[in-house]
Amino acid sequence: MDQNQNQEQPCQICHINLHKYKCPRCSIYTCSVDCVKRHKQESDCSGERDKTHFVSREEYNYSHMMSDYTYLEDVSRRSDTLTRERYKAPAFMDHRSKLLMKKARDMGIQYDVLPAVMTRHKSNKTNYSNNIHQMFWTVECRFSRGTTAQKILEHSIPQAKSIRGIFENMLFAENPQGKGDYKTIRYQVREFKDAGIEQFVVGLKKEGAPKNTFVNLTPHLDKPLRELLRGERVIEFPTIYIWLQEQVNDDVKMEEKVFVEHNPRQRSRRHSKDQQTKKDTENDVTKDETIEQPATSVNDQQAPEEVNDTSKETSENTTVEKLPSPIKVPTATGDNNEENKCIGDQQQGDDDNKPEQLSQQEKEP
Repeated sequence: MDQNQNQEQPCQICHINLHKYKCPRCSIYTCSVDCVKRHKQESDCSGERDKTHFVSREEYNYSHMMSDYTYLEDVSRRSDTLTRERYKAPAFMDHRSKLLMKKARDMGIQYDVLPAVMTRHKSNKTNYSNNIHQMFWTVECRFSRGTTAQKILEHSIPQAKSIRGIFENMLFAENPQGKGDYKTIRYQVREFKDAGIEQFVVGLKKEGAPKNTFVNLTPHLDKPLRELLRGERVIEFPTIYIWLQEQVNDDVKMEEKVFVEHNPRQRSRRHSKDQQTKKDTENDVTKDETIEQPATSVNDQQAPEEVNDTSKETSENTTVEKLPSPIKVPTATGDNNEENKCIGDQQQGDDDNKPEQLSQQEKEP
């Protein structure tokens, strides 16, 4: 009877025809598309079922159950989508993280980056200067007293600065460099300040190792930060723990620092290709110069030959015009008489030929 009564109900918009549709949100009966649009405009109804609307047990049916199931699936899908979007780093952070990772690993440091939504990533101010080619680190210092530790972040620490220099600037310098509130810091760690650096036990937190495992840096306080971090794993920025002597916890495990030689990473393939093409072009240019050089050398060699020919002609002319110089015959006895006689006969023959040569020259016009 109830179903028949519902089917016989007229349209609640035009009140003329029997209804064909029922609004899933407000349960209004309509007979056509025009009545549905008119209903949405007049009552400002979206036409979508209210998924959180209460349904009594008597009215709950299979369609309500499937609607609730799809609603839960939709909530799960939206939650997963929002989680993925949160873990996507912005473009500028992604570029910065890649640059830091590349430069740190070139220095021999196993550098890792956390997702952008992590607090440690947000507090990291480590940067790399392309002008002076240096890394400026954020360093976390934890001054430990028993079970508590005072956490202090120091930013813009050059890679060439020593651990001792960090402590002196933080605790003892009259004009400390940095943006930290050093008066408050010195008050919070006044026990360490009064004891002095010589009473410090310093350990670098060893990432990826069991809990309370550190690298002992106490004997190496004067070494630069880049050498202490080389060969170690760093997540975003290094964490250094400081204890006073005779106050180190029993569960703390100290490992000796192993210094690793710096082997710079090989250049990229693109850079090597550019260098190879540059060498090839230089070789081609030198080959072209060597090929063109013989042509120029032939021309250059022809000129001296012409000069030599002219010099020969002038030398011949000068030799014709010059008169033979008299030959001095040394006086000698014995075996040299025959040689002197031959030389004298030759000189006399030359003197006899002189009038003939002069007469020929006079006859020539």
